[in-house]
Amino acid sequence: MDLSTQIQKDIKTLVEGLGFQFLDNPMVHEEDDRFFVDIFVNEPQNLIGERGTSLASLQMVMRLIAAKKYRPDIRLDIDVNGYKKKRAEFIKDMAHQARKQVLSRRAPVALEPMTAFDRRVIHTTLASFADVSTGSEGMGPGRHVVVSPQQHEGGEHSSSHELS
Repeated sequence: MDLSTQIQKDIKTLVEGLGFQFLDNPMVHEEDDRFFVDIFVNEPQNLIGERGTSLASLQMVMRLIAAKKYRPDIRLDIDVNGYKKKRAEFIKDMAHQARKQVLSRRAPVALEPMTAFDRRVIHTTLASFADVSTGSEGMGPGRHVVVSPQQHEGGEHSSSHELS
């Protein structure tokens, strides 16, 4: 049994053990040494939680299981009923709005506290723009992204962003 099939079996056991019913078998694919798991369940809002907090916990538990069972450096990303894809689009729009605010105000803009997934989307979305930089600040549930105007020295662009 290959690793993708084992992960599929384990996620199914875990999620069914939590009382959820699958609408279809979990789909697992590997890309750039990371396993992506798409699951579709009844009552997805209960598995996702407010702003994805329950989903983040599910992902953490599954990563712990996979690290112990398969290999300690395994990278696993779980999405429930397309939530992360939809959330990423919303966060990308938020990143572009923040960039516009920073450029019009010429001052940093602190965004609301976000999950690591959401912060990563902000950093990645704005990484290609030389006129702003991003950084994560704060700790725990208060961790958030600050988008700042990029300082230009000698006509060169530099950018610093912390991807977490």
